[in-house]
Amino acid sequence: MKQYKFFIATVFVVLLFCTRCKFNKKPKKTSVYKIDTIIKPKYARGFLITRNNKTKKTTLYINNYNDTIHYNLISKKTLVKNKTTSKNIEIPITKFIASSTTDIPFFEALEVDQELIGFSETKYISSPKTRKRVNNGIIQEIGNTHQLNIEKILELQPKLFIGFNVTKKNKSIQLLERNGIPTLINNSWLETHPLARTEWIRLFGFLFEKQKKADSIFKTIEKNYNVLKKVATKATKSSTILSGNLYRDVWYTPAGESFEANLIKDANGNYLWKISKGTGSLSLSIETVLEKGQNADIWLGGGMFNSITELINFEEKYQLFDVIKTKKIFTKDLTQGSTGGILYFETGALRPDWILEDLIQIFHPNLVSKKPFHFYKQLK
Repeated sequence: MKQYKFFIATVFVVLLFCTRCKFNKKPKKTSVYKIDTIIKPKYARGFLITRNNKTKKTTLYINNYNDTIHYNLISKKTLVKNKTTSKNIEIPITKFIASSTTDIPFFEALEVDQELIGFSETKYISSPKTRKRVNNGIIQEIGNTHQLNIEKILELQPKLFIGFNVTKKNKSIQLLERNGIPTLINNSWLETHPLARTEWIRLFGFLFEKQKKADSIFKTIEKNYNVLKKVATKATKSSTILSGNLYRDVWYTPAGESFEANLIKDANGNYLWKISKGTGSLSLSIETVLEKGQNADIWLGGGMFNSITELINFEEKYQLFDVIKTKKIFTKDLTQGSTGGILYFETGALRPDWILEDLIQIFHPNLVSKKPFHFYKQLK
């Protein structure tokens, strides 16, 4: 999503404080009439869509840390005479602004990307299709997540702003709501199951009235993922896996219940911190990592360095790990778009099957046909 160092310095630290994404409040029945669940995700824990049979009211529930945000979804075909508020979203969505590159592949897959008119930090968009629309001025720059250009957004007059929270309260989003711009918080990044983030395409499918297409895309990716997961179980040996990188004397590595740790598990890798608690990242000393990971078979790390020589010139302590000698170092940060956006963070949310395929080829090259990685590169 962002350049490697910025990502490590901000998002990884924020993730330390994330807890397992779940609803803490159940939708309350306002009458004796039945409330139907329109979309109850199979893997995702961050959203739910229901409809009240009496009022015909459709409600979207989004988990936001320890709170649940309620949105009223109003069909343009049967508009309810109701004052527009920031918590009312007219569907199908048209003319919208987004702020996370992980959403771009979802919009393109659903063929609704032509409705995107603004984006925060457009330089990180890697998709050639959407990149072209940025270069042609069709998609406008609206600042960054922490400091949105409110004047520009008000000028564009979007029907919806799709944002995400890296803190419990986002002042920019609150300011947009006070100015009458409906907002939607996409917290798919809090999900821990690899297929859970992908399942948010079902939510987008409902919002853009492309539910059948969204369900079809999701089922295809789910099937691919589970087939690969089954292939990984055939491995007779499970390599020990070191992950993360050293940054300012702190080694950041995925916690045992995180998205990354679950991917390693599904690829039948023996992640060294698999039994640790948490869904974000762990902050460890180099001594702790050496004690446990000095003899690791494979290191998923290396950052944005182009070679092992560059890596150890930056940090001599890396030479103490066996993987430096065996050259079993694989980084996801070198596969980038034309303007420097990291493809793993943009495309990986929609295609965890591609990530899993890469990891199986790295951990168990004898189980799958050798072909170019989708995201990873081996340092030489």
